[in-house]
Amino acid sequence: MIAKLKPEDVDVLILPEMAFSGYVFTSKDHIRPYLEDAESGPSIQWAKAQAIRLNAHVQVGYPEKRVANKAEPFKEEYYNSVAFVSPEGILLKTYAKHFLYYTDENWAEEGPSFESMPVEGLGQ
Repeated sequence: MIAKLKPEDVDVLILPEMAFSGYVFTSKDHIRPYLEDAESGPSIQWAKAQAIRLNAHVQVGYPEKRVANKAEPFKEEYYNSVAFVSPEGILLKTYAKHFLYYTDENWAEEGPSFESMPVEGLGQ
């Protein structure tokens, strides 16, 4: 269905939470094979390519892994995240879900807060 879209068909393409990985995971070990880096993971790369192809903003949900802090480079934190990509294929924002559903609590950390951002042509 998405493959059939043309640039004039859509301004914003919004995919669901955890779009390509599935949603229910029972543990950190269960989700580990699906975790992605926010800059280079397959969901982000897909979103960037679609944003450019469609000349549209793209939002995609994915399971994210982050280094906890620079002092502990081997300690990872996991988040139920969403990425927002510009029509030029630029990652504008990654947001880690703040209010976790009980199935998220099996593996994900809570994000720091709720957020919004202005987006040219779309508003806030």
